[in-house]
Amino acid sequence: MMSRLVVSANDIRDVEKLLQSGADEVILAVSGMSFTALRKTDAEEIPTGRPVSLLVNKLFFPEEMPGAEAFFASSAAKEAQALYFADPAMLVYARKAGMADRMIFHPGTLITSAEEAKWWLGQGIRTVVISPLLTMDELLHIARQVPQAEVIIHGRNVLSVSRRRLLSAYMDQDMEQKEGLYLVEEKRDGHMPVWEDEEGTQIFSDQIQQSFAYIKRMQEAGFSRFQIDGTMTDTEELCTAVSLYRKILDGADGEACAEAFYAEYGRERYGVGYYEEKTIL
Repeated sequence: MMSRLVVSANDIRDVEKLLQSGADEVILAVSGMSFTALRKTDAEEIPTGRPVSLLVNKLFFPEEMPGAEAFFASSAAKEAQALYFADPAMLVYARKAGMADRMIFHPGTLITSAEEAKWWLGQGIRTVVISPLLTMDELLHIARQVPQAEVIIHGRNVLSVSRRRLLSAYMDQDMEQKEGLYLVEEKRDGHMPVWEDEEGTQIFSDQIQQSFAYIKRMQEAGFSRFQIDGTMTDTEELCTAVSLYRKILDGADGEACAEAFYAEYGRERYGVGYYEEKTIL
């Protein structure tokens, strides 16, 4: 099965740059439909005729359901390569619109076993996104059983999510600053970015996960869809990462590509997540 590199973009203007760097698909967040720190794009501005997938991963309140259902009749939804969702209600609407086979279940860190992935695939969707908070052995086990699953190989991991506006509640005022905010634990030095908008609050890992030396093993075990999360990442840096991962998937040495990346962007900001060490999950 041919390996496919999928990249989430911070800005609609980055779509062509990412495709030229080696991405096969670019994910755009949709205004009113996405819960993410990525910059959102209005549905009517989504480019047509390009390999673009859409992030529609909000958990919708009852009063928001009519608008969510109507979205599946939009040209953006109809022309999307895939739609990444977290709310099961979106699958109901997708079935009504004949789009179930383009839906990708992406509930953050919740898909942690092959059995879960198989159940969702049994619902007629395209695939699922596996939690990035797993060891390499656990990921390889899933790859051998569910090779069509998608795995996140690069980007900041989301550690905590709330539909409440926690920063505004803490400050007792609406937060106007949206970028450059972070949390620091008392006994740790890492700076964990925090993001709040009208949809809620997200807290991210202090290090950016990278998989330069691991992606080849995942490819050989069976995974064919690899996602790079561009949240809070400079466009040039993101394009460089995409280009290097494309080279590795095409046969280049992962360690050499990692060193080339570190030489330009530094090693200290990056880590391998939980590949070699179990979480408490």
